[in-house]
Amino acid sequence: MALKVAKADIWAVTIDDRPGGAAEKLETLARAGANLEMVLARRTAEQPGRGVMFVTPLKGKKAVEAVDVRFDTKELERFVAFLKSRYGKPLSEVKDTYQRKDRPERQVVKVLWESGKDRAVLTAQLEKRRASMLVSRGNFDEEIYRVR
Repeated sequence: MALKVAKADIWAVTIDDRPGGAAEKLETLARAGANLEMVLARRTAEQPGRGVMFVTPLKGKKAVEAVDVRFDTKELERFVAFLKSRYGKPLSEVKDTYQRKDRPERQVVKVLWESGKDRAVLTAQLEKRRASMLVSRGNFDEEIYRVR
C-alpha cells in the first residue's frame, strides 16, 4: 500500500465539551461554504469542560475571514518574537498600565500587524492567564457585528 504524504495547514479551535459544542463552530464554516476533508475533536485533560477541534482545509475567500488564537500569557514574549520573525515589524506595539480605584493596576500589551486587507491584533493582560490574537481579512470587524 502506497502512502501519499503532503503538508497541510490545520486549524484548531477550543470548543465546549458538551453536545453541540463542535457544531456551533462548524456551523460558521458551513455557512461560509467550507469543504472540510478532516475534522477531529477531543476533550482536553488540562481544561475540564473544554475540548479542541482540528479542521482542514480552510480555503476560499469566504471560508477564512477570521481566526482567534488563545495562548498562555507566559508564552507572550516567545509568541511575539515568532510573529515578528514571520511577519516583520508590527505597525504598533504598546504596553500600558491602567490604574484602577480600589483595585490592583492592570498591565496590557497590544501589538498590531497590517498588510493590505489582512490584520492581526494581539492583546494580553499580563495579570491574566490567557492572551489572544485576532487575525482577520477584509472588513471582518464591521461584518461580525452586523445584525442579520
